[in-house]
Amino acid sequence: MEDGICKAVWGDIISIGPTRKPKEDRYADDTVFICSSKLENIKLIKYILRNFEILSGLKVNFNKCCLMGLNIKANSLRCMASLIRCEVGQRPFSYLGLSIGINHRQTSSWTKLVDRIRRRLAKWDDKNMSLGGRVTLIHSVLSAIPIYYLSFYHTPKKTIKEIISLQRNFLWGGCEDNNKIPWVSWEDICKDKGKGGLGIQDLGRFNLVLLSKWVWRFLTEPGRLWARIIRSKYGGLEMVLRERPRVSGQRRSGVSGSSFSGWWRDICEVYKGSEGRGVFKDFIRVVGNGNDTSFWSDTWVDEVPLKSKFNRLYRVSEKRESKVCEMGSWDDSGWN
Repeated sequence: MEDGICKAVWGDIISIGPTRKPKEDRYADDTVFICSSKLENIKLIKYILRNFEILSGLKVNFNKCCLMGLNIKANSLRCMASLIRCEVGQRPFSYLGLSIGINHRQTSSWTKLVDRIRRRLAKWDDKNMSLGGRVTLIHSVLSAIPIYYLSFYHTPKKTIKEIISLQRNFLWGGCEDNNKIPWVSWEDICKDKGKGGLGIQDLGRFNLVLLSKWVWRFLTEPGRLWARIIRSKYGGLEMVLRERPRVSGQRRSGVSGSSFSGWWRDICEVYKGSEGRGVFKDFIRVVGNGNDTSFWSDTWVDEVPLKSKFNRLYRVSEKRESKVCEMGSWDDSGWN
């Protein structure tokens, strides 16, 4: 792969940053290659896999391999797949338990998850089960089943309500066809035990917290491959986290930009929205050298961004996009 990069054969899509080093994604025995749609890239992949077989003594099972393309003609994709002797993959597809290529904002995309919870409930005989036993099963099973999905996708409110309805009916000894009266509100049930609740997770809030973890990783692990791809594709950290005023009659840019992927737009909205701000409201940015900190838009010297505190100065400023390092520096006498 490094030889391919040096010869300018491998596509630039995997060259994130100035180093131009090839990158691939690996998990256990799965490997994902990402490249531009050039025939030379496909030949290079075949060359890499063949050398792997020779050097390791292992065989690559091409019957389990597939080639997928974005904005590529079907004939060209079939020719490339025949060169590697693998199948042409279709979207959506499942990878590591997640459905890739779906519109996760549609409730129909979550039908399998809800049905999985229903099937699990159908196996339990709750007629002879105590309230404590039901609470334990909700904690250990019903709340645990959707966690993997909640940690990656922003779940539609309708789906959250449907899952909560299943949990509530099971808690009070009912079923889908025979609802029992809930004697306590679900909000009170989700409170900590020390506050009079049962400590059951509020899936809506838990979904926001899990998604907020991606913002934290983006801030604290800027060298990770996925973070570098996001920064390269969408303009960097300042373009993702910067608040942009909304003009009447115009679509909001930045966080809700149409060029953003649905997944990353949801991550940004979690951070920028009122609910997400509850997670990050007490966070202060560590400036460092100031290269990644917006002078006006990031919170770095006070509890609010400078553009909010000195709005009139911000509106007349000709350096709204400047970083801290470009506006001055601290020394013993103060800010210069």
